Amino acid sequence: MASNCSLPLCSPMSRTRTSLDDVRSLADTMLHASLGKSCSKGLSTTEAELRILQLKYDVTRAVAPPRSDGLFKAACSTDLLFLMDTTGSMQSYIEAAKGQVKSIINEIKMTFFNEASLRIAVVGYKDHGESSNIQFLDFTPEADQVLSFLNQLHATGGADAPEDVLGGIRQSLNAEWKHPTRCIIHIADAPPHGCTLHDLGRGSDTYAKPGSEPHHLTYEILLKQMIELNINYTLLRINNTTDRMAFTFFQEYALASSHCKLNSPTDTTAKNAANLSGPTVTLVGVLSPDAALNLCCNLRS
Repeated sequence: MASNCSLPLCSPMSRTRTSLDDVRSLADTMLHASLGKSCSKGLSTTEAELRILQLKYDVTRAVAPPRSDGLFKAACSTDLLFLMDTTGSMQSYIEAAKGQVKSIINEIKMTFFNEASLRIAVVGYKDHGESSNIQFLDFTPEADQVLSFLNQLHATGGADAPEDVLGGIRQSLNAEWKHPTRCIIHIADAPPHGCTLHDLGRGSDTYAKPGSEPHHLTYEILLKQMIELNINYTLLRINNTTDRMAFTFFQEYALASSHCKLNSPTDTTAKNAANLSGPTVTLVGVLSPDAALNLCCNLRS
């Protein structure tokens, strides 16, 4: 937010001549004078103090050394991928995700004063045999492009109970990961195929034998690649059918010395956010109210 005050320190010439302590001393004098003027104009003390806080922020930003080397931006920049089940029961959650993309971008930009780059990718998956089984948008900084892609996702299909989660993860791994902070937010109401990843029983799974899916994928190889790529993983749980998958993923990440946490829905943060290394990503309204646990796996830097 730009300040209406015009301080002499804002010019490059005076910035080089004036030490940070001198500038702050000058700013304090001007700010307290501003407080007196504000109060005389009928503003409350709280409102005046808020103005002072904003002015102090502007002063601190003005005298901060320029980050011309780009190291700060590189260190704080984030790749965020939404991995989404797009079968028939997921329409409301797709709509909720659409409504949050812009707020996520704005929150991360505010956290890092617009000096960190945020790129978003989306992977939608259905089940084997469905047309457009995998839908993919690679990383882009353009929020409008992400929203346009999300608008093309329609919740259809789904034969047996499990879905092609592993195919979705494989596509996620093939995205163009670049930034140091890497996050997958997985939104799903069904587990992967394979009896080791769910408790539904073999009769509910066309590909109950692990590795018997058409692409012959197994979770061990995929999670090993995720960890090697330093990708943090968060599952936003909708029902208990994904609990076995969450527990298995938890074990794999824990073996890699990750910080893993199962969040209870009684925790407001767990309901409304995926706590990843780096900024907090808010997804208000995505989770089902009866969700029991949400899994966050953060690789230690």
